[in-house]
Amino acid sequence: MWTRVWKAALVVAAIAAAGCDDCDEGATRCANNSVQRCGRGPSGSINWLTEAVCSSPQTCFVPPGMAPMCVLSSDPDPLCADDAFSYCSEDTLVRCMSGYALEQQPCGADPGDPVFSKCVDSFPGNAVCVPPDAIPNDVCPPAGTSDAASPTQLCADTLDVTCLAGLAVATRACVVCGQLCTGFLGDFCNADGECATGFTCQPDSHGDNRCTAACDSADPNAALQCEDLYTAGGPPPSLSSAPLSNARLQCVAGFCEWMSCGTDPCP
Repeated sequence: MWTRVWKAALVVAAIAAAGCDDCDEGATRCANNSVQRCGRGPSGSINWLTEAVCSSPQTCFVPPGMAPMCVLSSDPDPLCADDAFSYCSEDTLVRCMSGYALEQQPCGADPGDPVFSKCVDSFPGNAVCVPPDAIPNDVCPPAGTSDAASPTQLCADTLDVTCLAGLAVATRACVVCGQLCTGFLGDFCNADGECATGFTCQPDSHGDNRCTAACDSADPNAALQCEDLYTAGGPPPSLSSAPLSNARLQCVAGFCEWMSCGTDPCP
């Protein structure tokens, strides 16, 4: 008797478990200001899974005939038309998808590259952030072409140039610029001849021989003068173009040296 009762209970439990799927697999929706997709979860049952949480000021929206997405407004953005990827709103980059504005990213807000604080168009429908001191350079792919939309590293004689949107956004003075730039300020060396013009090979504060230049530690502009030597007068180095991670040029014991800012972003 009890055996039959337990078997019946197990059958009911199995039927209940099989029927706990609460959506059609592959379906999508907006719920709790998040994008959800119906799929199989860790338990094996099919239910709603959160794919993306929309952050303020975004809202989850389902455009006609499209999948749900996080947008800034449920109204189409005219500047996002014609399959535009992004555009500039002053110095804020607005990202687009399918004619809608998705998110805003102020240029310079990224602690990894605060120097890139100006928004410019690299080609129609694509905007990028660059340093305000970025300058035109003939070696760079011209703005308005697809090649200008991504950073490109090229050589102009002995100057290593990083291009973006038709502009030189970072430069390094090299002794040789080819597949690699060598002899720049902060590069390892064994003799003065391995360093770019104006640099000498000297031990740094850690005892490593590096290409450097003399500076006046008492001069409040000494670090800027070191930067000018490193960039050969081009845009100031960003945190991503420095030879050391999260470092700034300083005047240390009478010589220019890259100094790490530690775990905190450099000021």
